[in-house]
Amino acid sequence: MISLDLISHDQPGIDWLQGLKRYASVPDDSQDALLDSLLVRACTVVQEYADTSLLACSFRLSVSGCDSQEIRLYQTVSTVTRVYDGSGNDIGYTMSGRCLKLSAPAGDLTVEYDTVPDQASVDMLLPVAIRYATALYDGQDNTELTKIISEIC
Repeated sequence: MISLDLISHDQPGIDWLQGLKRYASVPDDSQDALLDSLLVRACTVVQEYADTSLLACSFRLSVSGCDSQEIRLYQTVSTVTRVYDGSGNDIGYTMSGRCLKLSAPAGDLTVEYDTVPDQASVDMLLPVAIRYATALYDGQDNTELTKIISEIC
């Protein structure tokens, strides 16, 4: 079994929030906290589907019963901070692109790593995240949300 947990993320920039407010036709600052949380939610959903980062994040990837010595990491990896087995012992590894190559099979494995967005991905995906956040703000149903996300594929 594999699980990917978001440990932390950067906040969207104020210019992203202003872009959302313009797109969603929100005239004042009274909804900024709500809009910011919707924008974060939209960015994390878009990141998941696009497999690339919009926000700098820290992740924990856990693999139970890992019988492979090669693990593919998700999104735009910048730094692997720790790799350890089920007993908490550090495991040696090397990186090849997004793939982490273990020095030995680990059984249960946890990889903690950071991601960083690249500007080309942000330029391409931020408009999708803003549309998604607007749909959340407007109370759109899952059909509309899925339609927006399908623009990524």
